Parts: sequence; structure tokens; C-alpha cells
Amino acid sequence: MTYVYEYVVGSDKVKVEYCFSSISDSIKVVDMWVNEKFHRVTWMSPEGNKALMDRLEEDMTDRACKTGEFDMDTYARENADFNNAINGVS
Repeated sequence: MTYVYEYVVGSDKVKVEYCFSSISDSIKVVDMWVNEKFHRVTWMSPEGNKALMDRLEEDMTDRACKTGEFDMDTYARENADFNNAINGVS
């Protein structure tokens, strides 16, 4: 399962699709866009890369531990098993 994290830095709108790799036990960026243009993590400065990974780690922790804003509709969309159980679908 992948997650999408969006934020604004300066005047740039950043959208990152990421996942957690059970092989490397780390967060991996799947795709990234800045101002709706394709972007790569390798194009970022070391400081920018670290800041991004910190944001993604915090977002993933919020999703896993429900420490951030919680929205049942988003949770149901992202967790098909839960959504099916709630709706009585086997």
C-alpha cells in the first residue's frame, strides 16, 4: 500500500507517494511531484532530503498510531479490509 503526502514549502506544492519497505525496513519514495512536475529525491539537497524523510516518517507514524488528524472516510479508503468489514462485505 502506498500513501500520498502533500505539503507546501516556500511557493512550491510538493506531492509525494511513498511506502514502507519490509525488506529494507525503511520508507521509500515511489513518485514525487513539485508544482505538478515530476521530481526525484536524488535531485534534492542532503538537507532537503532529510527534511522530506522526517516529514514522511512523521506522516507514517501519524497514520499507524492515529496521532494526527483522523478521518474515518480516509481510513476506510486506505484500509480495504476494514471498509469491507464495516460494510458487511466478506
